[in-house]
Amino acid sequence: MQPYQYSRLSYPDQGSGEAFRLLLLHPSLNQDVPLQCTIQHHDLARAPPYEALSYVWGTDDCQVSIYCQGNTELRARYNLKQALLSLRLLHQPRTLWIDAFCINQGDDDERAQQVMLMRTIYSQAHRVIVWLGDRTPDVEHALRLATNLRQVSLSVASSPADHHASFWDTTAIRTLAAAEGLFAIGELADLFDRPWFTRIWCVQEVVASSAAVARCGDLEIPFADIVGAASIVHKFRDGMVTGRPLEFWNTVALQKYAEWPLSPREGSIGVLEKALMAARDFESTDPRDKVFALLGLVSESKGWFVEPSSIDSIGVKLIRQAASTITQLVSGKGYTPKQLKIDYRKSVMEVYRDVTRFILRKAPRVADILCQAHHLTDPGERKYWPSWVPDWSRKRNTAVLGGMGVFTADDMWLEQEDKGLSPTHHDTLFLGGFGFDRIIRVTEVLECDIQDALELDILWLQLFDIAFLESWQEPYPLAGMEETRGMAFLRTVMVGELGLILYDGLMGELWSAASATNTLKLPRDYTRAENDGSACMMNLIQCDHPGMARLAQKAQGGIAAHFDRIAKSLGYGRRLFLTEYGRLGLGPRVSRPGDAVTVLYGGRMPFVLRQQGAHHLLIGDAYLRDDAIMSGSVSKAVRGGQGVHHKVTFEIR
Repeated sequence: MQPYQYSRLSYPDQGSGEAFRLLLLHPSLNQDVPLQCTIQHHDLARAPPYEALSYVWGTDDCQVSIYCQGNTELRARYNLKQALLSLRLLHQPRTLWIDAFCINQGDDDERAQQVMLMRTIYSQAHRVIVWLGDRTPDVEHALRLATNLRQVSLSVASSPADHHASFWDTTAIRTLAAAEGLFAIGELADLFDRPWFTRIWCVQEVVASSAAVARCGDLEIPFADIVGAASIVHKFRDGMVTGRPLEFWNTVALQKYAEWPLSPREGSIGVLEKALMAARDFESTDPRDKVFALLGLVSESKGWFVEPSSIDSIGVKLIRQAASTITQLVSGKGYTPKQLKIDYRKSVMEVYRDVTRFILRKAPRVADILCQAHHLTDPGERKYWPSWVPDWSRKRNTAVLGGMGVFTADDMWLEQEDKGLSPTHHDTLFLGGFGFDRIIRVTEVLECDIQDALELDILWLQLFDIAFLESWQEPYPLAGMEETRGMAFLRTVMVGELGLILYDGLMGELWSAASATNTLKLPRDYTRAENDGSACMMNLIQCDHPGMARLAQKAQGGIAAHFDRIAKSLGYGRRLFLTEYGRLGLGPRVSRPGDAVTVLYGGRMPFVLRQQGAHHLLIGDAYLRDDAIMSGSVSKAVRGGQGVHHKVTFEIR
């Protein structure tokens, strides 16, 4: 049988509306009868009622035929075939939109045009059917548990002790266990392991929907019931484990189903850079779709728009305000910058490079996106890939220290020369900033398993060549930092104030206060954390050294597991380092002695750069145990022409 031949869709510039296809799935009383369908062309604005299918293509090479238009065939993989068999009605046809069949996948131009319509296609669907796969013996119980978990999570407030309680001792879990027992929580967790929850396109498909149901075989429940339980399953799996998108689905649940919008712009999940960061752990068959699948969800898709923030500096707020005003004055469709056009003719690197450059250049011109360049190997070895371009096809391999806006190494805007407009400089950034120190020692990468103890005593030896008890009470050599070297070490491991915020689960309260007062007041009391950190060291050191008594006194009342949890969460995939001037820091995994520690204008975090001839490689962001650097006071002095450091332009490739 001949393959189905797609006829050309007509587009707006040819005098019609926005054209798309729908699939009419023919009915059958007998499930053994082969699937049959008809492909129809429609104007999106005047389409008949239809349902949109959200599913994963799968990797199974074994394909089956679906008879189309009577005498041609479409090829479907196992997962899609099972979905269609489940959805086929007995007596009447079913009208569906399915990307694999309704888009000519062999035509890059049509594919790009239809991808731009996908948000509208899913939003106009009568409902979106989320196909999670076949029914299994335990899935019915898991779906019922999802409904109960969501009800509990919405009705039971957390207790203050929940942040450091074990999963089984949290208020919500105790409540649910009392109602029906909790042996099935693993079954629900397994449901979130199904491939659908890891695919990037699935995000847009449910966020855009007006109504969505989850389906396993012939079982259906509201999708809100499943995704609403994501936060509890995330705790069950332990939130410190990287590479799981559960946290993002919890965010989607809060925004879409709990009336906690992520953006003041209707239909948006926020600006592009935040969406890219949040969806980093998702997967796509085509790596370019890690960007393209988000374009219909972000504020930039609705025009040139910058999200407001209550904790930005005055200069940044003015730029944001001006950008928003201009957006409101321009009538008609929003302007889509050239860098955000969906173009499958570009390579993966070109797509990622161009969107990174766009984010750097748009108001308010900050360098936060560069914190996403997490290298697994020496960036100099990837000759075709600029070191400053994040590889969104790779999952997170470390925590993002600057994403919460706690630090402001520079709180103004990025200074970028326009040489990047030249065809000869597409892969190069020319950024203003200054260097202030150089790395002389690094530790091993912090990659211990969640069950293993973090060997702080070994890390100390790798930095200082002298045992912890021999030197931890020496003063930290940085002027203005009134703390011992041992306490500076513990505060570095927990990333200073960021660790304190996570320590007590204060993020929501701090941001609520910041919205009300326009200031972000960070906690500074390290007493509890240092007691816990000292207890951590006590567990690792077994000797009769005289310093043990002082360490034991510091550890009194401390709970080692608390400090261990925060340190692993924030430090995973990074190295501790020591600089020429005695600063302690937590930097990228590929840091090495000789790397320069710098501030790039517009960057909340300092950056580690590596000189290669006349240019530099971006190694990644870093935390420094230096209040003057992390608060931005040094940067303000340099911008004002004062102090010992001077502004330079870094050529970064």
